[in-house]
Amino acid sequence: MAERISDAEHAVMEVLWDEAPLTAQDVAERVDPAKGWSANTVKTLLGRLLEAVSITVKPARPLTQPGLSVATTK
Repeated sequence: MAERISDAEHAVMEVLWDEAPLTAQDVAERVDPAKGWSANTVKTLLGRLLEAVSITVKPARPLTQPGLSVATTK
């Protein structure tokens, strides 16, 4: 049985479905402002989605310039 995601995680996924790949900060800036979530809240939700294998993380730049992008896999 597939694991279900929360409504909050779904809101983050909607952003990624529209524009992936995005950095965590980009996702935080695009989530509905009415939710009042901080960037840390969005990063926590992204971490949960990563653990649930709903998203993957890939380098956005050469390894000499650290930075991550997130992309949907499902």
